Amino acid sequence: MADDSLPVRRAQRPRGPRTSQACTRCRSGKIRCDGKMPTCSPCADRGHRCVYSAAQKVRGPGKR
Repeated sequence: MADDSLPVRRAQRPRGPRTSQACTRCRSGKIRCDGKMPTCSPCADRGHRCVYSAAQKVRGPGKR
């Protein structure tokens, strides 16, 4: 008999450290950005222009 009550775990790929902000192209394409300046690795590999927005998005509920 198999025990179906245990959760199934998926194998996780090793990832690099989290970046504080992804460039606009990686963010819009949902690509893993390494945050290197002036050009991140995904943009450099594809020959794209890498642009970081100055304002960071604010999370959470709005002020009343």
